[in-house]
Amino acid sequence: MVIGACGLVLLIAAMLDVLYFHPISFSDETTVLDSPEVAFQNTARGQRLLEWRGLSESDPAAVLAQISAINAAQLATYTEREWAYLHWIKWHCHLALNQPSEQKETAAKLTAFIEEHGLTWFEIKFNIELAELYLRRGDYQTGLEFIDMAVRQAKTHNAELLLLNAYNIGGILYNSTNQLKLSQLYFTQGLVLGEKYPDNEFNARFYNNLGLLYVHLEQWEKALTHLQSAREIFEQQGLDKPSLMQVILLNEAFVYIKLGDGEKAKQAYLSSVKYLSDASPPFYQILDLKGAARLQNLLGEHEKGLQLATACHEHPYATSFPKQLGICLLIAARSAMALEDPERALADIDRAIAIFLLLDHKRWQIQAHLEKAEVLEKVGRSDEALPLYKTYHERQRAQLLSEVYALEFALETQKIQQERDLLNTQNDLKVVQLSKEKLRFRVLLVWAVLAVMIALVMLRRAQIMRHKNLELQDISFRDQLTNVHNRRFYQQEVEQFEVLNKHASYRVVLADIDWFKRINDQYGHEVGDQVLVQTARALQSVLNQDEMLVRWGGEEFLCLMRDDARLSARVTSLLAAVNGKPMTTAHGMMDVSVSVGVSAVYPAASLRTNATAFVEADQCLYQAKDAGRNRAVFHCD
Repeated sequence: MVIGACGLVLLIAAMLDVLYFHPISFSDETTVLDSPEVAFQNTARGQRLLEWRGLSESDPAAVLAQISAINAAQLATYTEREWAYLHWIKWHCHLALNQPSEQKETAAKLTAFIEEHGLTWFEIKFNIELAELYLRRGDYQTGLEFIDMAVRQAKTHNAELLLLNAYNIGGILYNSTNQLKLSQLYFTQGLVLGEKYPDNEFNARFYNNLGLLYVHLEQWEKALTHLQSAREIFEQQGLDKPSLMQVILLNEAFVYIKLGDGEKAKQAYLSSVKYLSDASPPFYQILDLKGAARLQNLLGEHEKGLQLATACHEHPYATSFPKQLGICLLIAARSAMALEDPERALADIDRAIAIFLLLDHKRWQIQAHLEKAEVLEKVGRSDEALPLYKTYHERQRAQLLSEVYALEFALETQKIQQERDLLNTQNDLKVVQLSKEKLRFRVLLVWAVLAVMIALVMLRRAQIMRHKNLELQDISFRDQLTNVHNRRFYQQEVEQFEVLNKHASYRVVLADIDWFKRINDQYGHEVGDQVLVQTARALQSVLNQDEMLVRWGGEEFLCLMRDDARLSARVTSLLAAVNGKPMTTAHGMMDVSVSVGVSAVYPAASLRTNATAFVEADQCLYQAKDAGRNRAVFHCD
């Protein structure tokens, strides 16, 4: 009896231990790379270094003089981190004073010292600084090499504050090279990480730069929304970054200028001036001149606009920022044309074109050539203007179309990724919960009749849970109206390849129901839904087992079809499957057709990250619609 009682006590203790005192948990142990600036705040020498860093742009000559006064004996007492920080400050001073030889010499010393002593924080920080330097000089490819290196290093060492900085500079660089998908990805990754650091300035920077993405796409309302979010963050946090607020307000002023709202543009510009001072670095002085010149042109003060634009492109430091130099020349050209000086305008535009060609900045190349065409047209040189209009207007249209689709595709992909991650997390939690229930069940099984009852209840719960999981998965991956797959399934499939052949090549085939809006408007959405269901069934009948049909949205369906010798005939079969016979609807028999766009051939493995195939198919679909509908257009490789 005593042994039995002891066993029962031990059993109960074991059960309570399992049930309540040892819950299943997860931990994420990471090593955080700290900034030396935190430690510097606690020493007199460190505080002096931080003070010099703050003055290295506003009063670099004075800082260099104080650093030069440090003798060798004093310098020998500096720690490795203090020595590196001191020379990093010197590099910033030479940069601010436009001393390229001294700047290069200091950078070489600093790089060698960092590598010798393994100062990882400084290595990442210096790579980011170099990337920003090349960004401002217009050498975007070199800047991208440094920033991609910095992102990898920051992730490896969990240097999250440096990673925020790297995401910001990297996003700007990718935007400058028209890689909007990667630019948007860096900015949004930065915003997600920035949630851990709500008082950090980069949250405002990311919204400002996302606003610039939409500026380049000429989507002004979206641009304003993001820029106003950036300003609100700045004001709420009371950030001590006047140059950042100046840039945000100048960007707002530019959007209002493009919208033709002179009053709001003037208000935004005048607000930006409050954040400019005589000690502001040259880059921000140039930005101010550029913004003021644009505003004066909008207000009809073209003489003032020309004076300001000239001061901008003749600024002593203008050549250090070639993109800004080119933009100021274009603004000066617009002022000159308004003042009826076409020769001055053409000269300034030609100088700007030369700069943008040297930078390989396609967006501004297109803009400059279009402005040149306008000037030539106004002075009666239509024979020269027309070829420019045709060439560069078409390039601008193609570029904008490609960028819009690439950005929307990236946003959609990211949204689906986040939804899928959420579903996976929920499923993981349910798996953990199920494991815990099974462990409890094993302990409670000792308790005779009670164990049997609990086991039955648990079994029933597990069955319900599995059933609900299957229902949830089916609902999340299928379009509820047509019962074909949806975008979420497409995103999973191009990563996991359960239906598609990973080693095969495919074409993206977009099929869009012709005159579908007319069907909805004339006969109602019930008839429209019936047409959608029957169209999906017809398209599905043509596809093979290792091919896929997705309802992409509205009346548009996406097919992934294997590329082979019969592909053209099979695409024709898609058309015939729909228009071959009338569809039965609540309104009666109805003739329905589709227009089809077909992309070039792509390996299945490339579809996960490549939006080009979708853009090509959509452009071909547009051509099919434009050519009369009920036909297929293939992309020409």
